[in-house]
Amino acid sequence: MNSFFHKNSIKKLLEISNTNKDYLLNISYSNYMKYENKIQSLVKFDYKTIDLFTKKLEINNDKRLFNIPFGIKDIFNVINFSNEKGSVIYKNFYPGNNARVVDKLLDCGSIPFAKTVTSEFAVHELNKTTNPYDQKKTPGTSSSGSAASVASGYFPFALGTQTAGSIIRPSSYCNIWGFKPSFGLIPRTGVLKTTDTLDSIGFFSSNGENIKYLLDIMRVAGKNYPYVHKNIDNKISEIDSKKSNFRIGFVKTHTWESAKKYVKDSISNFVNRIDNNKNFSVDEIILPNNYDMIHKNHSNIYNKSLSYYFKNEFKNREKLLSNKITEMIERGNLISNLDFKKSLLFQNKIILNTNKIFKNYDAIISISTSESAPYRNIEALDDPSLMWTFAHMPALNIPLFRCPEGMPYGLQLTAKKWNDYQLLKTLEALFKENIIFSNPYDNSH
Repeated sequence: MNSFFHKNSIKKLLEISNTNKDYLLNISYSNYMKYENKIQSLVKFDYKTIDLFTKKLEINNDKRLFNIPFGIKDIFNVINFSNEKGSVIYKNFYPGNNARVVDKLLDCGSIPFAKTVTSEFAVHELNKTTNPYDQKKTPGTSSSGSAASVASGYFPFALGTQTAGSIIRPSSYCNIWGFKPSFGLIPRTGVLKTTDTLDSIGFFSSNGENIKYLLDIMRVAGKNYPYVHKNIDNKISEIDSKKSNFRIGFVKTHTWESAKKYVKDSISNFVNRIDNNKNFSVDEIILPNNYDMIHKNHSNIYNKSLSYYFKNEFKNREKLLSNKITEMIERGNLISNLDFKKSLLFQNKIILNTNKIFKNYDAIISISTSESAPYRNIEALDDPSLMWTFAHMPALNIPLFRCPEGMPYGLQLTAKKWNDYQLLKTLEALFKENIIFSNPYDNSH
């Protein structure tokens, strides 16, 4: 499954597309035909819909993604595509606009290849998509359609979202790159809302060199976004000049105890390896005890928000809801407004404290998942991804390892909120030292 898109960055794909504009779409279609009966990662495929977008390409002045196909998680609004949100309630529902980030990608000449399968309302119910490496194993849940599609070579990147671990976890299980920027850096307009303080837009990529390139295109920038302008725009030139002396933190968190031994061994060996490189120094960071309470407070915020945003579906269409989301809504209904507010205040405290703890580090290493993909319908072990989402941090899955049975899993690289480009500069340094490689198939430690 080491596809053409894994081997080539978007910049290289653009060169190819300039000489043969149909070449990339033909590869996408070929891989879709080859794998879809097994993977089942697309909501549906219609070449006529693709034609509607390709006919408009020549009028684009911005060519940064010209003729590059991409996938879209089925909770984003896209004109000419249904937005079913993983629910039979919204079967064949067509929105009248594009999500803002989709418009940005279209303006750069990218071609929406298909909507990708999501779990019901982007929550936890396992969907039909299978893991490309083993159909008996889970691909993750919420953004699994996007992850499995990229892993199978349908397109070089796809949009996803993360409210807990729905970008990091599927990318770890499916051996691809997954990036969730700092909370709010990519706009959420036109995307299904489940939880105001947690929902984050991100993306999956087949090649690691695409991460910064895609972030530059998708994110907000400029003086109209004062927090971003102050904390990111004004610091990029300083970050770009850094060549060495990268300071990295290593955080186990309370989830380390539940992780499989092979995960702990591989992460520890990786940390030792980069600590022995003269361009990096690594410190282990012990988090305060109250970080053990993040999972509980995340659950309070998530369940209460679901009970609010899906109260009409619960009231009028409950028989069409899965047991999983029904249970979460019912739990949310039992959470008082006071307890909800307390969890929100706890989250704000964690965000501020995390920024202080990680202030002097370019990047933070932790596990992506506590194991390789478990069997379908087996609940995954806890991992830190939800914690970093809770703290509004940028988070990157690096597809790096294989378990004893040969299944992939990743390493997670994070940073304090707004330090997205410090994180990506650290990634660039790891590339230059040949410690990791942009093609996942060149890693596989």
